[in-house]
Amino acid sequence: MERAPTPPDDPRAATPQPPTIAMLHDLGTGPSLIEQALKVPPFQFRGRTGDAVLAKFDNGRLAGKTEFPFAI
Repeated sequence: MERAPTPPDDPRAATPQPPTIAMLHDLGTGPSLIEQALKVPPFQFRGRTGDAVLAKFDNGRLAGKTEFPFAI
């Protein structure tokens, strides 16, 4: 939910991460979503201005610890 009266021009929560994918899978919507999605093991966090990469995280390192070692 957004606090602002209108949606932002640069939404920040557009990429479901492994825990959210697992929750969606448990709710029954995950399989269809995963089938249609681009699976991205390495994930980058970028600043709101410019194209600078602030941090990188390789969800692939979660293989064996979660059924979904990727973002979508």
